[in-house]
Amino acid sequence: MVWLPGSRRLTSGLYRTAASSVRPGAALGVSGAGSGPHEGVLVKPSPIVVSNASASVTLGKAVASSTANQSVYGPVAKSLHWLIFLLLVGQFIIAFSMPAIRRDVVPETLINLHMSFGMLLMLVVIFRLLWRLSYFVPLVTDNGPPWLQSVARLTHRLFYFLLLVLPMLGWAAASVRDWQISLFGMLTLPHLLPPKTRIGFIAGDVHTVLSWVLLALIALHVVAALYHYFVVRDRVLQRMLPRSGE
Repeated sequence: MVWLPGSRRLTSGLYRTAASSVRPGAALGVSGAGSGPHEGVLVKPSPIVVSNASASVTLGKAVASSTANQSVYGPVAKSLHWLIFLLLVGQFIIAFSMPAIRRDVVPETLINLHMSFGMLLMLVVIFRLLWRLSYFVPLVTDNGPPWLQSVARLTHRLFYFLLLVLPMLGWAAASVRDWQISLFGMLTLPHLLPPKTRIGFIAGDVHTVLSWVLLALIALHVVAALYHYFVVRDRVLQRMLPRSGE
């Protein structure tokens, strides 16, 4: 930090030393008396160096603001999160309401809706995954224990895996039954497997098992969110709420 005229942050001894080294008028950028041929001519003043402490405070605030912004989910990420949640709620309601899938069953309204919502869900999850890779946000706060961060990463990877694999398995199971697979009747999709292919029927059985795994994972996700809110008391839950800015 350099001396500024009138500054009280320096000791009196340093003040006197600094004051004696400055010619009259130098602080105003004017050459003093007896300064030679440039006497009385304005000269460019030397730049004033500010305190390092002030610069550090400003830099610290900028870094803190940047870190906070990186820990906040934006409106697009929040919208995709809750859209996937609503699609999953609808899927499980339809799944529990529609008739059991057997080899000789004929698809009707609920089964067709289940397949359409499954395809839509897969497209939304793909877009959500691409968005997350472009706009990364930590899953949990930095001060969380390592095991909690590991569980969070594993849970989210399982979510993406199941939400992408389940529609594909259902698509394969419908293909071997020679069902017409469409997206809400607007876009007809090709069959993944030839009719009566054994692996397609196995895919249907795996689809059923993994659906229960997904339901258990959703329950674990809800419990974890409540654990963060009531036990850890961080803002992992709040930052995903629609009207939360933190």
